[in-house]
Amino acid sequence: MSMGGPMQTMPHMGGMPEQQPGQPDQQAMAQSGAAFRINSANVLKLMYGRTISSISSGIAAGVLGLTGIQGILFYFLSCLMVTGALVAKTKAKPQLYLTNSWKATILDGVFDRTMILPYLLFWTFAYALCHIY
Repeated sequence: MSMGGPMQTMPHMGGMPEQQPGQPDQQAMAQSGAAFRINSANVLKLMYGRTISSISSGIAAGVLGLTGIQGILFYFLSCLMVTGALVAKTKAKPQLYLTNSWKATILDGVFDRTMILPYLLFWTFAYALCHIY
């Protein structure tokens, strides 16, 4: 499975045949496992995309010479743009790709240290290279 490919849709559980009481539903268990693997792969793709956008927006903020509150507002603006792109990419139906769909699409990564720290690192690095040295 390629990490750079498109997000995969979750399998649907509808149209299942009736099962005997006390018997495990093998098809439902297989679909549940497949859904977990697809969700995990999609969450990783979402995280990689957010990390790359965090790094690139940090570089952009540093090159533009943003400092203080301007740089922080630029971070939130870039997060908003990434979220908008994700909503557009999923055609406003992230539940087809992620189990905790709207939370993962909108909130995860915005206040997470795995997204803020690369932004800060590349923001200060690019600012130092362009405006101090």
